[in-house]
Amino acid sequence: MWGFQQGFQWWMPLFGMGMMLFWVVVVGLAIWAFRNSFRSRNRSPDSTETPIEILQKRFARGEITTEQFEEMQDSIQMRIRSA
Repeated sequence: MWGFQQGFQWWMPLFGMGMMLFWVVVVGLAIWAFRNSFRSRNRSPDSTETPIEILQKRFARGEITTEQFEEMQDSIQMRIRSA
């Protein structure tokens, strides 16, 4: 009578698809979080590397400058001597 039924029906499939998309995103995020939680636990630092070796690798990869490398190397060596 007021046209409510005709206007209401056209968007109902969109609402259903929106709800389905919402749940797909929620389940996808839950799976992603679950998988990442196990990845972070399985990664253990390589305990055989010394701090100097780690520093040398960072320098070789270009992550730090020469000045930073020398400062960090001096700092590590001072800590080793005082221990």
